Amino acid sequence: MMTRSIVICLVVSAFSLSAAATGCSDDDNGNGTPSAKGESCARTADCKSGLVCIDDTCVSGPSSGNPDAGEPSGTGGSTGIGGSGTGTGGSPTTTPVALSGKGESCTRRADCASGLACVLQTCTDSGTSTTGTEDGGAPTSLPTLGQRGESCQSVRDCADGLSCIPRPGIAGGLCDQEEYGLTPTGKVCGGDCNTAQDCCELPTGVLVEDPIAGTFTAIASCTDLVQLTLDGDASVCDATPSPAKDPACFYYKTYCDCAATTWACTANACVYAAKCAHDGNVFKGCPTRLRTGVGTGAGVCDTTTDKCGAAATGCTTADDCEGTPVSDDPADNCEKDECTCVSAKCYDCDTKTKVCAPSPACTEDTQCARALGDIRATCASGKCILPCTTDHDCSPSGAAQGAGAFNAQVCGKDGVCVALGCSSDDDCLTGTGLKTFCIDPRPTPPGAIRSAITD
Repeated sequence: MMTRSIVICLVVSAFSLSAAATGCSDDDNGNGTPSAKGESCARTADCKSGLVCIDDTCVSGPSSGNPDAGEPSGTGGSTGIGGSGTGTGGSPTTTPVALSGKGESCTRRADCASGLACVLQTCTDSGTSTTGTEDGGAPTSLPTLGQRGESCQSVRDCADGLSCIPRPGIAGGLCDQEEYGLTPTGKVCGGDCNTAQDCCELPTGVLVEDPIAGTFTAIASCTDLVQLTLDGDASVCDATPSPAKDPACFYYKTYCDCAATTWACTANACVYAAKCAHDGNVFKGCPTRLRTGVGTGAGVCDTTTDKCGAAATGCTTADDCEGTPVSDDPADNCEKDECTCVSAKCYDCDTKTKVCAPSPACTEDTQCARALGDIRATCASGKCILPCTTDHDCSPSGAAQGAGAFNAQVCGKDGVCVALGCSSDDDCLTGTGLKTFCIDPRPTPPGAIRSAITD
């Protein structure tokens, strides 16, 4: 039967460039041969006396022995756990396995001397021993168990509550959590506002032009706006007709000193509600930017309604399409009950089968594997999903030793990886200092329209 140490050697040989192709010691019985200098090993116990295991190879060095058992340094090679010999008077004796010292190779914490942890297959002085005591207070002989971030060969090498998670390209695994105890909120950061007053905030990166000098001034705050472009006196913006300090006054009245009716917050999006007379960022004009700076206002004044927004075009109902060209077939005109109106465009569509619809994000699993960078990804109802059984399937935990940072995804109740989401507006502060709002996800905008010609 192949013993445990030989199995470990084969695993190390497969994944470590430094492992030699020679044999390993047998630490499970007294008949195995310890590895000689230059031969492969998984821990110091696999090497002959006087050798230590470093980088999976036996090299010269004093035997670390087993301090807990009182094994003298430099004694004969280990016969393994439970190995037996003959002492004085012929009585059987047991030679404790030599434990790896600091900097020597290991496969789990139990391979290391007391007080050392096995991290990245090397014994280090980080971590603490987890050996306990029996009822009488005497120390137990139970092996110490790996803590989060330590190397392991199986779940039995890890402390309670941890599993041995495989690591691609590295022999053995990592003791880590599989479940994180975090519940997705179902909310996302990205709202422009919760109230209309939230919209009254100067966007980042504003440049105000001096129309006379033809120069631009960078503005970081409303205070900057008043001091740098209004000569410290914002009252000039109350003058009628148009103030002399335009467009500085436009920015001041639009983002700094907003009236109650300047903005509206609709579905957590800022909408400019004041009356307009001109296009663009001028007095009584239409803003081209929102407070978040990531969206844009229409910048266009509809003079028929005195409201900002593109002039009415296209259609609002299917009946509006009659007699107009089909958007995806300009050579064809819509007839009664033949077309549908989608996003102000007329599409030729079989309304009974509803074939005129946004294109799905995916039609097959291979598209999702590429999009999500994971072969487990599948296409379900036109959307890419990542199936899971544990939280660790969705994201690394952030454990030490290169295990990967937590990416704020967990396994949802439907067995699909989902974003953890935000809990409050305080979670939505961006790196630039701009805060968005924690809101319910907005409906996904329609994708490309697929239209069936019914003529």
